[in-house]
Amino acid sequence: HAFVELGVYPDKATAAEHGFKSNKNDWVQYGPSSHIVLPAHSYVTMTIKVYDSGEELNNAFFSKIIGTEGGVATIDGVNQSSVPANEVQHTFTLHSLPTTTQDPLFVNVPLPRVQTDDKDNFLPTNDPGTDHKGHTVVFSFITGGKGEYVWNCEYPCGDGTYQKFGAVMGAEGYMNGK
Repeated sequence: HAFVELGVYPDKATAAEHGFKSNKNDWVQYGPSSHIVLPAHSYVTMTIKVYDSGEELNNAFFSKIIGTEGGVATIDGVNQSSVPANEVQHTFTLHSLPTTTQDPLFVNVPLPRVQTDDKDNFLPTNDPGTDHKGHTVVFSFITGGKGEYVWNCEYPCGDGTYQKFGAVMGAEGYMNGK
């Protein structure tokens, strides 16, 4: 059984507030690392603490929880099978590279956004695990065989290029990893 803990931070200051020191650009990012090494065919439990706001997904397909044990994720202690498409801040979407030598694997977990007021200030959440500043998302899945699997965020949070999939979305180590 492997355990992975990540955070999703809207900027460097928020990352530092939660113990993640980043030397990267002041962009939204996952941390402490976007590179995760796991044993083949292992049961993995991921905990992701999310501290960002959001808008609406370009594709509502990514609002569904797919590929997890039981088809659910626990969000702030409640099992859920989806998050409304207009309540998502980011996604953790894991998939295999299309080859004949690697097991297929697809996991998608939408991460709920932190609500903001009319001045874009974050509003308190119901999650004491984040000091009421974010959400805690927990889910489990089983890895495929030996190989290199990639993950990325499917929420369009980049700059205005490529339908908001530019800048941070294409920069290695921010909204994607292996």
